[in-house]
Amino acid sequence: MQESLGSASDGPVNISLREYLDILRRRRAIILQTFFVVLVVGILISIYTLDVYRSSGRLLLAPNSYAINTINTSDPLADIFQSNQQYSVLTQVEMLQSAELRKKLQENLKNKALPQITVTPVEGTQIINITAEGEDSLVVGDTPNQLMDLYIADQKDNGEARLKAALKNADTNVNKFTKKMDDIDKEIRKFKQKYQISELEKNRDELLEQSRNASQALFNAESTVRTIAGRLEATKRAMAQVGATTNTVVSIESDPELRALDTQLASLEAERLRSAKDFPEGSLPLSRIDAQLNRLREQQTKLVKNWTARNQIQNPVYLKLAGDMVSMNIEATAASLSRADIARQYQQIQGKLAQYPAWENKWAELQSDKTRTQNLLNAFLTSQTNLGLRNSAKEQKPGPISLSRSTTPTVAVRPDRVRNILFSGILGVFLGLCLALLQELFDDRINSPEEAERTLRIPNLGVIPLIEESGLRLIKDASAFSPLMESYRTLRTNINFAAVGRPVRSLVVTSAIPAEGKSTTVANLAMAMAMDQKRVIIVDADLRRPSMHKLFKVDSSPGLTNVLVGTHQLEQVIRPTPSENIFLVTAGSPPPNPAELLGSARMGQLMAELESHADIILFDSPPVTFVTDGVVLASRANGVLVVIAFGETRKTSTRKALDMLSRANANVLGTVLNRLDGPGSNYYYYGKYYAPQVADKIATVNNRVAGRDSDTESAVSGAERPSLTQGSVDEDKKDA
Repeated sequence: MQESLGSASDGPVNISLREYLDILRRRRAIILQTFFVVLVVGILISIYTLDVYRSSGRLLLAPNSYAINTINTSDPLADIFQSNQQYSVLTQVEMLQSAELRKKLQENLKNKALPQITVTPVEGTQIINITAEGEDSLVVGDTPNQLMDLYIADQKDNGEARLKAALKNADTNVNKFTKKMDDIDKEIRKFKQKYQISELEKNRDELLEQSRNASQALFNAESTVRTIAGRLEATKRAMAQVGATTNTVVSIESDPELRALDTQLASLEAERLRSAKDFPEGSLPLSRIDAQLNRLREQQTKLVKNWTARNQIQNPVYLKLAGDMVSMNIEATAASLSRADIARQYQQIQGKLAQYPAWENKWAELQSDKTRTQNLLNAFLTSQTNLGLRNSAKEQKPGPISLSRSTTPTVAVRPDRVRNILFSGILGVFLGLCLALLQELFDDRINSPEEAERTLRIPNLGVIPLIEESGLRLIKDASAFSPLMESYRTLRTNINFAAVGRPVRSLVVTSAIPAEGKSTTVANLAMAMAMDQKRVIIVDADLRRPSMHKLFKVDSSPGLTNVLVGTHQLEQVIRPTPSENIFLVTAGSPPPNPAELLGSARMGQLMAELESHADIILFDSPPVTFVTDGVVLASRANGVLVVIAFGETRKTSTRKALDMLSRANANVLGTVLNRLDGPGSNYYYYGKYYAPQVADKIATVNNRVAGRDSDTESAVSGAERPSLTQGSVDEDKKDA
């Protein structure tokens, strides 16, 4: 069962919404503190912030009309007409916010502070909004009007200046284009005299006809050259196929010259044979005969080599083809010379024709320049006349006007104290949540069963609440309605489930650090197991700082150490308790070597003997991260239960304890979260009762439990029945 739980916990664990709510509950202090601090700061800022007033006016720009451009450009014809309103709406918005206008406005306001001014256009219109915001309502109400008046006056002055500038520009351009017209007329006259404009078209037509004829002649000459070249190539291929000579029918054996030489060679060889009988080798007669023989043999060799040439004759077809090729070469040379002459004539004609476009372009350019200049001159003459009339009549261009005037505001627009306070509250909650989550992120303590399982990767077998009422005790009656009793019953049941397949006869209850409630957990768990009709023996194995004898109000000796050293028998140290089916073995006399005693062979024998006396043995052991006693004992037991104090135990300490137990091959069944405190949970408890509707029933049970405890205490030989409540953990803390 433990293996299945462990393997299931190895997978990813998702954090539920309830866990987030638990985080908010645990961190509610910092959330509330942050909320109140930010809220108070927001309230103070809202109270002490000065009131801000706002006023606005509207400026209507002049409608569009058309007038002569007053700006001289390189192409006056392209920009001759422009909108009478020289600047766009956005441009005038920037002009209204210029430093020069602000300076004039500040002078009008004298020593008063200039409010914040915002100038914005109304989309799709020629209207501009001018808004002023400030702390002085009188200044704020007058500022938009002052700014509009200054801008209107400035535009009026600029309009008169632009009219004079336009008139001056028109005069300048009239003089300029009049002079240019004179220059163009002079150039046209020179061009006519130089190129004889009247005969240009006729000469061009004649040259075009000559060019067409020369082009056709050049095409014919090139065709002739290509034709002759093709014939030459065909003749060469035919000559190569025919061959220059042809062989005779006379064989080499029938050649008369060779036959005569063969006869002479035969006579000389016969003569040498005869002379060789009369004369010795190397003699003069024999040497002469040998010289003649060598000479005849050389002649024979030459005749054999030249036999083919001597017996071949010239091919008549080849000779005819060769003659044709000579004629065609002469014809090709003549055709090439003719083609070159025609090409030279064609190039000369083309060169003359190439000059005509330049002359025509120049002529067209002069005519176009004259027409354009005349149009501009006429336009500026008209503009000069119109502007002169307007200037003499002191006519003004339409300018901007005030569409609506601003008034002195009576109600402040800022601060919106209600909204600011509401925003401060929302910001405080947000910052509080952020700080709470940040604090939770850096908190190394275990604060919930889910966090314990997610962090330690082992199942959580139970949750024990923090019960502050001293009168609430565990009772032997299983039908009693008690949150504390139910928590230990749940722990007992989960231990049984975790041990399915491997029954737990010996269970070590330990923790990572001291004062986590191990002893109280052992006692109350024994009570829950005894209610399941099991015989339970509690063994106080914390030999360094034992506490079970204090919890049950008995003497510490004799106990476990006395049995281990052999001074007492097991039956002598097993003591009954006021609870049925629960027995106790105290720690005994303090030993100098607790770890060695717990790891001895005698301890193993003792554990076997204890299992024969009871259904389950619960060992209260010391913290595993402080001493090795708990690890040694855990390696011998069937199971280990790790107690974790809610909100106190560090994750690092618990991980270290589990690693030590794992290295000792201890069977860790799971953890139990002790002293869980807080309202609102899905567990059996989190506070005083299960639910508000059963509060009266729990009060009745508590009174009945108190009466039963007093009867039991008087009946057990005057011994006081021990209190097995969570409050007994104070004794653990003192011992730690």
